[in-house]
Amino acid sequence: MYYSTLAINLYVHVFLLPLVMIVSVLAGMLFRSAQLKKAKNQVLSLENEMLNNHAEILRLQRELAVEKSSPRTSAPVVLLNEQRPEEKDKPDLAVKKNV
Repeated sequence: MYYSTLAINLYVHVFLLPLVMIVSVLAGMLFRSAQLKKAKNQVLSLENEMLNNHAEILRLQRELAVEKSSPRTSAPVVLLNEQRPEEKDKPDLAVKKNV
């Protein structure tokens, strides 16, 4: 086709214009899909990081709950059945009293 407007001559090829449009659309779609893929990967990475952080918080809370539920005293614990090394050589008086 040939259009003439004053002193400007414009040639439009019927087959070249749609071809350029199709190539432009495909290039734009490829560019946008790459952007979306990158954004999706970032979101997945952040979600995994958040899940790991929440798992760590839950683990620490579980440890804290176990520590709070177990009775702890500051007094030393003395076992009654265990004899000291220096007392092992001495005879047991409790056995003699029962005889």
